[in-house]
Amino acid sequence: MSATLRSVGAVRVACAAMALMVVAAGCGSLQKAPAGPPIDENLERLNRAARLAFQKRQTEQAADLYRKALERAFVRGDLTAIVDARYNLAVCLMELGEYPQALDMIGQALSELSRVGRNIQADFHLLEATILYRDGQLSRSWELTDTIIGSWMPQPPVILSKTYFLRGLIAAAEGDAARLNEAIAKMGDASDDSLRADRGELMGRLAIIEGRWDQAIAALDEAADLRRQIFAYRRMAIALALSAEACERAGRPGTAAGRYLQAGRSAALEGDASNAEKWLSSAVRLSEQSKDPSIAKEARYHLALLAEKLEKARPDQQRPSGGR
Repeated sequence: MSATLRSVGAVRVACAAMALMVVAAGCGSLQKAPAGPPIDENLERLNRAARLAFQKRQTEQAADLYRKALERAFVRGDLTAIVDARYNLAVCLMELGEYPQALDMIGQALSELSRVGRNIQADFHLLEATILYRDGQLSRSWELTDTIIGSWMPQPPVILSKTYFLRGLIAAAEGDAARLNEAIAKMGDASDDSLRADRGELMGRLAIIEGRWDQAIAALDEAADLRRQIFAYRRMAIALALSAEACERAGRPGTAAGRYLQAGRSAALEGDASNAEKWLSSAVRLSEQSKDPSIAKEARYHLALLAEKLEKARPDQQRPSGGR
């Protein structure tokens, strides 16, 4: 899913991160607030800098800037700015794998809205459900998607599509082909590359569950290509790894090794250390099995770089990887 930031004041700050990301925000996510004091230029500068850092995949820097924006919003006493900063900080924390902190931040945003009687829009629930999915809390994530779908408020088509994408991911994680089929059917027409990639990934996952290897490989390779075009590299790597899994199960170890290498290199540079190590190790194993030493050599090189990077990062706690 690709993570999407929330609009701040008059500035729209949306950009793709992954991820699984199923989060899609709309400009009207909050009820329109009464006209307030003039724009706080310090707050606007912080939000612009944070958005730029996030777009450059400098997520830690973006998180730090959103913390400062949140402090400035507190000084200003501006509910909309406070909620926006909490939401955007939660997105950053999710992308960094800091799921408890991300859940706490989105929970605080929801509390801010509830205290003043504001309607809670679906993108808040969708972000929370996404964080829960990434944290492996599948049942709680599914329950929140029920809340979105069952809402009395009409939901934008993109919110519904992303919600059904998330439900499809949950169903796939549980090996539930029936619920996965239902999610695909209810996603609606794919109106852009992101939604087409979502559909392709779910169709590939379904084909894996059903043992249709060629269809799985075709769907997942296409999804990876679409993710690449929209700079959604986290989910691109996931699609490549799933395609590699299908190739391996179809008895094509050399082809699988190449895809695992691609996925592992990308994940390592994106900061997804756990998945990178797993996928690069699979590339080594399958490359040796298919007697292609070149892939094994390069995969070992990237594993060594990753180990060196993790060693330098100590004693900082290694962040967990995101859900597939």
